[in-house]
Amino acid sequence: MQIPYLAGGLLLAAILGAGGLWVGSTYLAAEGPGAPLASTAAVHGDTRTNAAASQADAACTILYYRNPMGLPDVSYEPKQDNMGMDYIPVCAEAAGGLVVSPERQQSLGVTFVEVVRRDLMRSIDATGLVTVNERAVSVVAPRVEGWIEDLLVDAPGDAVAKGMPLARVYSPELILAQVNYRQAAADGTARASGLAERLRLLGLSEEEIARLAAGGEVGQTALLVAPQAGTVMEKMATDGMYFAAGTPLMRIADLSRLWVIAEVYERDLSLLDAGAAVEVQVEAYPGRRFAGTIETLLPEVMADTRTVQVRIALDNAEGLLLPGMFARVRLIALAAADALIAPRSAVLDASDRQVVLVSLGEGRFEVRPVALGAAADGFVQLAEGVAEGERLVETAAFLIDAESSIRAALEGFAPAAGATQAPEQQP
Repeated sequence: MQIPYLAGGLLLAAILGAGGLWVGSTYLAAEGPGAPLASTAAVHGDTRTNAAASQADAACTILYYRNPMGLPDVSYEPKQDNMGMDYIPVCAEAAGGLVVSPERQQSLGVTFVEVVRRDLMRSIDATGLVTVNERAVSVVAPRVEGWIEDLLVDAPGDAVAKGMPLARVYSPELILAQVNYRQAAADGTARASGLAERLRLLGLSEEEIARLAAGGEVGQTALLVAPQAGTVMEKMATDGMYFAAGTPLMRIADLSRLWVIAEVYERDLSLLDAGAAVEVQVEAYPGRRFAGTIETLLPEVMADTRTVQVRIALDNAEGLLLPGMFARVRLIALAAADALIAPRSAVLDASDRQVVLVSLGEGRFEVRPVALGAAADGFVQLAEGVAEGERLVETAAFLIDAESSIRAALEGFAPAAGATQAPEQQP
């Protein structure tokens, strides 16, 4: 006899497919292991006539009739589909969904979560390098030719203040310009103002120009001063060195504000906006997080990595960060604004749709299809199907779903009333 084998095979299929709970107009009611179904006709697509179904469910209050093929249409009167199959009655006792006793909920470890409305934030992890803020870099390049007589700042890494002397230089061109201006200022000629402007363009300070106008001696050397406060990053000058006009002698950078150049995959670009908050970590300070903001996205996608470079402005007032450090970056982006949010674990994947188990109170649950939106960090946006404040099953939803599917499969093999089993043939 093949029935036991067929029943066992279908039972195994129900166990393996327990995650794909059918979602239609009615749901299985289960009060625990071995409990009878609230309505057989409301759960299974049997092809009994509506009259027979009504007799079998005389104690049942019929709400409506659903399509026997699971299509999303209902009728409030008994009817048949275009293939002659009777619509299946749905009882009021079963329409509320699943029923699970408190004892059974405890054994399954059922927990709940509330649907909330808030912004859904997504964290994007990336890697990058700490670099100098190019907006805070100056190059010391004299505007005249000459020789370095005395190098006052002679090592990379030295800290300098704005206006601090860097080198004493000898420049015949600068000396001649000072002599001409001093003479014109002493004579009171109109050429004096033009010659003073020339000295400014050559890099002479206002104090030196005022001293010459008052009859001070022309200095044989001039001072090169720091154009900004910062750290000497490069030093190309040496004592006695000849330099032409425009020759770079030093490069000074302000390290109190740095950049981090991070690489982000192009699929995440729509989530990034200038001004978004960023957390940066470096190997030198484990557990320490440095706050920064996205300054801009560089306008090019790297062809080999399919990433875009993101420039992050970082405060370094303590001086702990150094250019060249490897950085781990976490960017906080807005995935969905003012959305209904629930943990992704509360959503069951059922065939070609997603469903949730909504708690109706007193051990009753409704299986409800939902439309998902953005997902981030273990949470998901529920675009359709639920309302704010509803309670969803967060854990053990799969176990409830699996148990319901198995019970439905077993019920399908229950013999009809009055049926007799044929005796087995003797070989």
